[in-house]
Amino acid sequence: MNKFPSQCFTPATVYCSTPFPPSPPPLFISKDKAATTIQKIFRGHLEKKTFLPRSLFPLYAQQCANTETKFMFMATDGKTPVYLPEDLPEVVLKKSGRKKAIFRFHQTQKVRSILKSEKCSHLIIPKVKLYGEFLIEERLPIDTCDQHNVNLYERNRDLFNEPVREMVRLFSKSHIPCLTSWQFDKNTNTTYVEDTRYDNLPFYLTNKNGKQQAMIGLIDLERAGTDEKASNEHRLFTLTVIFPYHKNIIENEADKLSMHFNPKNIESASRIGLKYLTKIQALPIAGSSGRSFLPKGTFKEKKYPT
Repeated sequence: MNKFPSQCFTPATVYCSTPFPPSPPPLFISKDKAATTIQKIFRGHLEKKTFLPRSLFPLYAQQCANTETKFMFMATDGKTPVYLPEDLPEVVLKKSGRKKAIFRFHQTQKVRSILKSEKCSHLIIPKVKLYGEFLIEERLPIDTCDQHNVNLYERNRDLFNEPVREMVRLFSKSHIPCLTSWQFDKNTNTTYVEDTRYDNLPFYLTNKNGKQQAMIGLIDLERAGTDEKASNEHRLFTLTVIFPYHKNIIENEADKLSMHFNPKNIESASRIGLKYLTKIQALPIAGSSGRSFLPKGTFKEKKYPT
């Protein structure tokens, strides 16, 4: 998963099964005016519908083509190339390859159906459109910096009560692996959390009906549901490590769902999670714990073709 600067606050995109036309119609207006017009149409349309306006499909196709011929900013980190078109800041272009793009598209749809059935309104999957070897995906208003997410969680614990309940309900139906990575310390003979993947599980705040709410983005669901043999114990342990202040809520929700667990293991997970939060907060500079991260406002640049 790739990281985006926190300034990239943008609305949503959506998915649609209709393919793009092969090339965009000619535009006889200036580039700046065209970009402004497109963004106004885009935002206005999304207030009414959840699908991209057909009139913009050629423009997205052109942006995908531009990734090979023109300069374009790219997100940092991650294995999949992720392009950030300046003219259309509401979306990102993930060049996954056709086979993997199709697989990722269907994975998001599977998890989206679970969220709908479980009435989860605080877990947000970026809306996505499949086009050729690209996934055209909504750019959420997120900052994937570890310290940013840890501080947001620390300072808004009560706002995370419902999102954590929803995460337990989701994990009762499908497991998302690799949200944490671990290391073994030979000196102390203990295992500890090296990293929480906030690039795949970012937090952000939003206002709805005049009330502030915490939201959790579910990014890069390629491996969701691929490890359904993972026990409820393992799933709840992972969630408690990520949300250590919500140990009791996780236990109560798990009881309602008949997810069996050992309370001692949940208590241990909470202690491990709290140590990790303390470690991240003690970092001298904002950034990730071990993963590459460029300062806010900087991008990895795509080179002009030679």
